[in-house]
Amino acid sequence: MRIVYFTITVLAGLVMMLPAQLPLQPAESFGDRLIIGEVGEPPAYLNPFKVNSILEKQLTRLIYGTGLIQGVDRFGQPPILVDRFIQPASRDVGYIWHYSILRNIYFHSGIPMRNRDVKFTFDYLRENSGHLLNRTFDFSNVDSLSISGDLEFTFLLKEKDNFFDQDLSNIPILSEAHYRDLKDLDEGIFQDIHPMGYGPFMFESRTLKSISLVPHPNYAFGIPFLERIIYRFYDNEQEMLDDFMRGNLDLIEIKESETARRMHQVLKNQIKIFPAPRPEKKVYFILFNINGFPFDNVRVRSAIRGSINQNEIVNGLVERNSHIAYSVIDYTHPLFFRDIIEDSYEPNVSLGNLKNDGWINNSPRGILEKDGRSLSFELLFEENSHLEESIARGIKIHLAELGINVQPRPVSLQNKKRLVKGNNYQAVLQNYSYYDEDLYNVIKEFYFKVLKNKGGATNYVNPLIERLFAQGDAQPNLRKKIISRFQIFLYQNAPAIFLYFDDEIIYAVDSRFQNMRVSYSSEKVYYYRLMPFENWFVPKNLQKYPAP
Repeated sequence: MRIVYFTITVLAGLVMMLPAQLPLQPAESFGDRLIIGEVGEPPAYLNPFKVNSILEKQLTRLIYGTGLIQGVDRFGQPPILVDRFIQPASRDVGYIWHYSILRNIYFHSGIPMRNRDVKFTFDYLRENSGHLLNRTFDFSNVDSLSISGDLEFTFLLKEKDNFFDQDLSNIPILSEAHYRDLKDLDEGIFQDIHPMGYGPFMFESRTLKSISLVPHPNYAFGIPFLERIIYRFYDNEQEMLDDFMRGNLDLIEIKESETARRMHQVLKNQIKIFPAPRPEKKVYFILFNINGFPFDNVRVRSAIRGSINQNEIVNGLVERNSHIAYSVIDYTHPLFFRDIIEDSYEPNVSLGNLKNDGWINNSPRGILEKDGRSLSFELLFEENSHLEESIARGIKIHLAELGINVQPRPVSLQNKKRLVKGNNYQAVLQNYSYYDEDLYNVIKEFYFKVLKNKGGATNYVNPLIERLFAQGDAQPNLRKKIISRFQIFLYQNAPAIFLYFDDEIIYAVDSRFQNMRVSYSSEKVYYYRLMPFENWFVPKNLQKYPAP
């Protein structure tokens, strides 16, 4: 994986300095606000047990709180609720998981968290489904959950699982008193009542273009310094970038390095720009509508895949923070089916295959034709996205060399979602984010949600793949083989063409904020993560929105 990190240079030697010469560290101060830019629409409501996006995951963490155990996240140094793990007898290791939670955890209502809240939460999840992106909450292996005193609780498993603690990560605990009707109302309760958890910030308000959060006054790990966090939502990336340049936003993510360089040239020391490794996988791809011309023909789809120079896209357009994708599964993963890498870019072979299929070049414009129809299609991309426009135009150039006419068409993010849901498109640039701890559920979600278009007009359907998933659901020991078979089907049928994995997040932050990132090292490489927002502060003399 090719990832760019900021390195920290170690200075040799000792420098003697008088105390008066030591640089003063900014004093931690309460006040000011953090305004974050996002493209899209705010979620209508938050269900902490059905998290569908990275944004929903961040909001869930801020409001509902972290889980008993916190998994890998975009934020460093996350707090955990578990005070101690009580080691069982050797014969019970992997069967009995005995924990005690911290005593000083308070919900936003002021009620302290107790083990009955833990039991209430996981008893619900044992009977109902839940998910975090592609990760499914499955507690069918739990035989019982008992509590003792007011802090201790014990999971007893049906079958031994030495990694059960990972299943508990990133699942917030609900207040039994506040959500007592959860079992009766199910998901509807999250739409009907005020969201309430134990996270560092409390829900204040939501509009069509913003979400506002205020500090939790009884937050167990220290009252947040910031007096408010506001998420602002924009129709497209350019509107968000413009507002950041005008000083109306404090934190955004930038999709590619060239935009970051241009911003830094203008704003200079007013902002800090730095990359951080992406904890989730994010793959960019072209999705075809296989229900109509020309992509109802698998030979056309395969020929286009063999005619796009992925290396040129990665090296020339998205630069160093990415690497080539050959499938929805990263080629660095041991379960990647490596045979599909062979002969991935062969435009001459692709052109020959198209001619064998009856496509000929008789057009004055040099466009391939068959049965009086030109090999021409629209490629949708997000409007005002410099990255997606560059990719779309690069693909147009690649395919023009074969006589395939690509017509890049910019559409708003919301319009793109609507067109995809209704299958009212020919081809579209898309991306998909997931955590790769459970690849079986990754490919299953990708098939049903993305390729088949669950909840919308049906697109790609493969009964053989669905039969494999039925077998995998019933026999987990078959799942590794099913992952390989799925990749083979994707390669043979080509309902989508995979372009690259985005390895990094590029952050742009107003420079008045302090304590907003933490450095890590791994294999002699240094990199950053965001510090949790509750630890960010602005010195009094730099505060932009002082308290009234």
